[in-house]
Amino acid sequence: MFAIDTDLPITNADIAKEFANGPIPIVSVQPLSEQALSIYRLLDWSGIKLESWQAEQWVRERLYTIAEQQADKSIREKFLVREISQRELLGVLEYADSEQLLGFSKDLILLSGTQPEIERLLRDKFDNILYFANDCEKHELITFLLESPDIRNRFDLAADVLRSSENLEELTWLTEQIGADRILASGHENLKECYAQAVFKGFAASLTLPAPLPKDATVEQCKVYTQQLTEVLEEIMEYCLSHELAGSKAAMDLLRTAASDIADLRFEESLYQDSPAALTERLNINRTMLQIELMYGVNVSYGSNDFLDVFGLFRTSTVARWSAKDVEEIADVLAAIPEKHLLFSPNLREIQRVTSLGPGVLGARYGNGTIKIADLTISHQGMMRAYQGVSSLKIVLAHEIGHGIQIGAGRSGIDYDNGPSFEAGEERYDFDEYLVLSGWTVIERDRYEISEDGEFIILDGEPYKPEEPIVHDGRNMVLVFHPEQDLLFAYDSDAKFSYRPYSRTSPWEDFAEAFAEYLYLPERLIEMAPEKFLHLELEFRRYHNDEKIKRLLDAALQKAREPQLTLNAPPPSLLAVVNAKDIDWVM
Repeated sequence: MFAIDTDLPITNADIAKEFANGPIPIVSVQPLSEQALSIYRLLDWSGIKLESWQAEQWVRERLYTIAEQQADKSIREKFLVREISQRELLGVLEYADSEQLLGFSKDLILLSGTQPEIERLLRDKFDNILYFANDCEKHELITFLLESPDIRNRFDLAADVLRSSENLEELTWLTEQIGADRILASGHENLKECYAQAVFKGFAASLTLPAPLPKDATVEQCKVYTQQLTEVLEEIMEYCLSHELAGSKAAMDLLRTAASDIADLRFEESLYQDSPAALTERLNINRTMLQIELMYGVNVSYGSNDFLDVFGLFRTSTVARWSAKDVEEIADVLAAIPEKHLLFSPNLREIQRVTSLGPGVLGARYGNGTIKIADLTISHQGMMRAYQGVSSLKIVLAHEIGHGIQIGAGRSGIDYDNGPSFEAGEERYDFDEYLVLSGWTVIERDRYEISEDGEFIILDGEPYKPEEPIVHDGRNMVLVFHPEQDLLFAYDSDAKFSYRPYSRTSPWEDFAEAFAEYLYLPERLIEMAPEKFLHLELEFRRYHNDEKIKRLLDAALQKAREPQLTLNAPPPSLLAVVNAKDIDWVM
């Protein structure tokens, strides 16, 4: 790659020369020499800052080197291609040995301290890299970070490694290997919160619940059972309050859940005290709800709705209730999501049933991590038809969880300081790259106005119908106007979406709808939007061992990526005879 005499010392001039002429074409991929790698390491102290393409090329060349060193020809052929995306190329780490994976990861970490573009890449892709690391390799990376005081953000990166744990068992093992004293002595909130998650979720998972009540249980048996469940919840509260991490988010979430459950049990007992059969049913449902909470760390609750009556007074509606079938379906949705994505999702604290969220609204997600599901959602025939018979509750809940996971601890809205553009949400899910798949953009407010009759968007002085394919300024696109927020979005006319048209209303709904299909109708999503399925699979890896899904995806991607004749910015002579309304647009 580098034309430098290996017998000569490397100087800053050599480094500058290598990066003077732009990206180096990849004609054939050869392993990087130690000399070449040394050049990049010298960047640490040379003062030269890599540009975005240079950082990207450094990462690609390191990954190409790992691919070249694989004995299996099919692996080399799969990854040694110029057109492969960086996210797909990271898949070569599945075949890397520990030395290769750890060497690549440590070099990235070291360079990120002085190279902003490397730091950006690490921030975006560290979770993708860590997917291929086993527990011992993750432990070595954490140790490396904690023992390297010169590495900027070392505690944040160590917390990222912990957050990559595949499940609670791995998280617990890693925190035990590091040691509680070492984690607490760091004084770093993210590290402490990771430890707290292991402690409190581990405690909750260790608890044993009494067996379900028999259907013919007596009132006295129900009272005893209520007390047994209450004692489990009181044990949780005592543990949370007495632990040295009592103020952590993990402790407070578990504490609130236990307190809420005790109140629910008392309410059930008072409501059905004269009907042992009904009380038995409700107590068994509450037990299943508690079991979900202990397993997944998500509170399953009942809600009520305040509304104005005909006299203008606030009233509270009847509390909405989960059925046994509903609770089983909630458990099914949570089980469908790889555990690591539930362990640390800040926007998944509570799933609440309410009677109504307003006309036509099935579910809603709130900033405090609560998801509310309206009665309208249950057995919604239209939703079930749209999703090939899959339960409407499963789809709506999966959709709302998709929102919460994508947003995470990040921001979800419009960034007016940079663009305007869409805010990225949780960085680990690469929402900025997902936006590119459909070409989602925000149109500046001073570029458009609404016609007097409200039928047209006047963009740069040209009138267009919203939600119809247009050609504007050389781009084939569709405009989507949101009058409530006075926002105008655009996406590519030939963009591929999941089944429901709702996915075309905004990039957030695009992601959430695709996420629901990814979980429950993967083959349909592969058929309709294979690149979006690939994006989700590279993040969640739900179908990593499903050979049928892999074959379908490979075939769909090959077909989608074949060169096609497209109408892209037709010349003026064509515009005179081709009208966008006459084109059979495939969405």
